[in-house]
Parts: sequence; C-alpha cells; structure tokens
Amino acid sequence: MTRVTGPLAAVLLLSILVGEIGGAIWVPLRGGTVLAVVAATLLAAVHLRHVIIVGQVMAGLALVSMIAVLIWAPEARPQLWNAARQGTIFSAFLTSLGLLRGPVRQSRFIGLAAETLFSFPPRLRPATLTWGTQFLSVLFNLATISILSDIANAHGQRAAQAGRAGVAQWPVTMAAARGTTLSTMWNPVGVGFAIVTTSVAGLAAGPFLALACAAAMVLSLASLLLPGRGAPPRGPGDPLPQPIPPGGLQALGLTLLAVAVMIGLTLLIHSVLDVSFLVAAALIIPALALSWPLVEPGLKAAAQTGAIPAMADAARVMSNEATIFFAAALFSCGVSLVIGGLGLTAMIASGALPALVVILLALVAVPFGAAVLIPHSISMVLVAQILGQGPIGVAHPMALGLALCCSWCCAIFASPISAISIITARYLGVSLRELCFGINLPFTLVAVALSALMVSGVYMLD
Repeated sequence: MTRVTGPLAAVLLLSILVGEIGGAIWVPLRGGTVLAVVAATLLAAVHLRHVIIVGQVMAGLALVSMIAVLIWAPEARPQLWNAARQGTIFSAFLTSLGLLRGPVRQSRFIGLAAETLFSFPPRLRPATLTWGTQFLSVLFNLATISILSDIANAHGQRAAQAGRAGVAQWPVTMAAARGTTLSTMWNPVGVGFAIVTTSVAGLAAGPFLALACAAAMVLSLASLLLPGRGAPPRGPGDPLPQPIPPGGLQALGLTLLAVAVMIGLTLLIHSVLDVSFLVAAALIIPALALSWPLVEPGLKAAAQTGAIPAMADAARVMSNEATIFFAAALFSCGVSLVIGGLGLTAMIASGALPALVVILLALVAVPFGAAVLIPHSISMVLVAQILGQGPIGVAHPMALGLALCCSWCCAIFASPISAISIITARYLGVSLRELCFGINLPFTLVAVALSALMVSGVYMLD
C-alpha cells in the first residue's frame, strides 16, 4: 500500500500548495487544487477499508449527498465544489500534521522540556502544568498526557524508594489532560481551530487566534479554582520542588520559541499570501518536520526512511481523521441545502431567529452530541460548515468562531469516545463513564456556562 499512498499523499500536499498559494499569484496554477481533490478522493478510497466504522459511514453519506446534489440541485455545484475543496485542504493539513508526529514523539529534547515543568514550586505546579501544557501541546498533541504522566510516575517511584514524598501521578495527568484539551481552542495546528478558521466566512485568523487563546486562559483559571476530585492538591504536604534537569530550561525555552516561530510564520504566510490559515499551516508543518532532524542529531536516523515512505506513514496515521473530515465536508453541502429549503436560513437572515440564540445553541449542541456518543468531529464540521458560510458567519464571525472553538473543547471533555478521554482514563485507571460523567462533569458545565458568557460578550461587540 505504501507504493500507492505515499505518492498520492505527496501529490495531495504539493498540489494543494501549488493550487492555493501559486494560484493566488498566477491563475492557471489553480488547477493544482483540482489535482489535489482527485488525490484526496483516491487516498480516502484506498484507506477506506482500514478506517474506523464512523469514517466508512460518513464516506457513504458523503457519496449519497454528492449524488443527490448533482441530480436534484445542479445549481448548487459551486457549493459542492467548495465543500470538496475545503475537505481536500483538511486532508492535506492532517497529512502534513502526521509528518510532524514522528519527530515530536522521538525527540529527547522535547521530553526534557516537559520534564522541566516539574521543577517549579509545588504550589505553582498545577498552574504551570495546566497553562504550560497548552503551549507544549502545539507540538506534543495527545502525547502530552502520556509523557507528563509517565514522568510523574517515574518521579513518584524514585521518591518512594528514597522514603520521601513524590509527585502524584493523578493531579499531573488531570492537569496535562485539561491543558491539552484547552489548547484545542486555539492551537493553530489543531483540528478544531482548523475547522473554524476554514469554515467561518470573514474570520480574521490573527485576531481570532488571540481571542481564542485568551478565552482558553480564562477556562484554565476556572479549572484551577474549581474544587473536586479532578482539582490539583494543595497544602504543606506537597513534595519539594524537583531538581531542574541538565539543559532543561534551555530545552523548554527553545521548544516554546519553536512554537512561537511556527505560529508567527503561519500567520505571516496567511497575511502576506492571502491564503487560508490551514493552507499556511500545511506549508509550515512539513518544513518543520523535515528540518527538525537537522537540529536534533538523534533524529537523523529516523529521517533517513525517505520522503515517500514518510508521506505514506503520515497518511496512514491520519487516515481516520482525514477520511471523516473530507466526507463530512461533502455531506454538509447536502445538509445545508436541506436546511435552506426548510426556510431556517431565511429566518436567521431576517432576524426571526435571533443569531445569538443560534450561536449559543451551536455551543451546546456539539458537547451534548458528544456525550451521547456522536463523534464531535462530525457534528463540528456540519455545524461549522452550515453556519459559517451563512448569514451568521458573515455578520458575526468572531462570536460564532469562539462558540465553535469552545464547543469543540467542551465536547472533548464530555465525549467517552474522544482520544483524549481514552488516554486520560487509561492513565488514571478509571472507566470512561466515570471520567466524563463524574470527574469531568462539574468543569464541563462550568466551561459551557463561562463560554456562553464570553461568546455573548463578543457578540455584543462583534
């Protein structure tokens, strides 16, 4: 399969960059986007029998939706093409993200940066971990939880052997899980942020990134102040600060610098070349993945596998997400036409259905669906595509965008089938039901309420 998926993934990534970036400079190069759509479709078809059942179902629904639009609503072909284009951009972005996962997970340098977070005083450690892991998660992604939990476990075992108090694994795991989840609100190379910036019409990525990050910091503070089983422990019984590992501060500083540079370059390309934030990220991420082994010599051996095998592995690792998002984008086109036919779009445009009510319903709908086992990735794409391209997305992009980012974050807390919940429950040794509907529930409800207040405030100013 590598001989097929590797070249297809390479064609997908290169052609979307040529079509979207080059096409903005010279119109004939926009044909690259057409080639990218073909490559994304073939890649999804090749991976289809290996993806999870949800992805297979979504692919079937997307095919039915596409055929229905072509037969009964041929005038909507431009919307269908736009949905295919957005789905292709999602696939290219996710494939590029797969290229970065290998270097990050194998990097001793990044592991050292994470370990340095434990050297802060015990009373500051919960805040350090909650806020610090948000920024590290830009590179770590889900690995943040396992890395920090493993480090805490190792520290605790060493302390027990020495007969002294050690770092407790439970609060560290909870802080890492919450920091990782909250980072999904603003992580510029995260899936949730990508869905919002791609789907909501007229959304300025730079100012919105600052808004989403500020909202995430507010929810982080709430998580630290909220009492309960998931809250970090405080008191004189806390262990003494851990020693700073050799080179730890340097590693932490350079890691945060790498995150800042990646965000800055992505914003720069987005602004200068006038391309979507997602396309800009799809250019920066592979460049970072390819240059990383040059900076960290220990990764050079891993980088010698070759470009095509690396692309094939990246496409395989992200095949579930890429298939779901590509299919959901196509399916949303048909759904939006049905909603328009029912008159809901006209009601919103006329003000008969208040925009703020619709936005707040969207905020609540995705977490509620996640709690009843509807994959939040699917519901998020559908809601974002339907509302983002309509009158609400045009008139109130910042409020709608913030509501969707908050909704995505709260859905992860509420979903027993999210990857973060599964990893966290395994490290805590609890059931997914206990985690989502017991430990996480108080904070999820508080997060939804605070999010509604913040969204309402932005709506008044938007």
